[in-house]
Amino acid sequence: MIGSWWIRFRRGVTRLISGQSLQWRLALLTGLSVALSVILVGSTTFTVTRWSLTDQLDRELTSVAQTASAAVATALDSNEGLTASIDATNGLLAVVSASGVVQQNPGQEQTLPVGPEEIAIARLQSGSSARTLDIDSVTYRVVSVPLRVSVDQSYAVVYARPM
Repeated sequence: MIGSWWIRFRRGVTRLISGQSLQWRLALLTGLSVALSVILVGSTTFTVTRWSLTDQLDRELTSVAQTASAAVATALDSNEGLTASIDATNGLLAVVSASGVVQQNPGQEQTLPVGPEEIAIARLQSGSSARTLDIDSVTYRVVSVPLRVSVDQSYAVVYARPM
C-alpha cells in the first residue's frame, strides 16, 4: 500500500518536471531556492533576535534584583523579614535561604516557586540564574542573585517579571 503510493507520487513528480520546458524547470528551481533562503534567513533572524532580547531582559532583571537586594538585606538584618515597603516594580519578589526556606514579598498575589538553581545560588553565593516559568498561565522570566546578610546568613533574591 505504501509502496504503491510512493511509486505514484514519484511518477507524478517525474511527469511534472520532465514534461515541462527548461525555462519552466529553471523558474521552479529558482522559486524553490528563494523560498528556502527566505525561510532560512527568517528563522535565523528570529532566533538571534529572541536570544538578544532575552539576554537584555535578563540583564535588566538582574540589575533590578541586585538593587532590591540592598533593601532586602536591610530588612533581613534588622529581623523584620520582607515588608511591603520593598518595591518589586511590577514583578514578584522572594528570598530563599541556603537551607531552602522561602519568604515571599507580602501583598503578592502569586507565589513564586523556587527551584534548585536558586538554592544553589544562596549556598554558593556566586553567579546568577535565569529561567522562564509559567505561573497561573502567565509566562515569567525569573532571575536570582546572591545576598549575604552576615557570615552565617546566606540568601538568594529571586525576582520575576511577566514576559
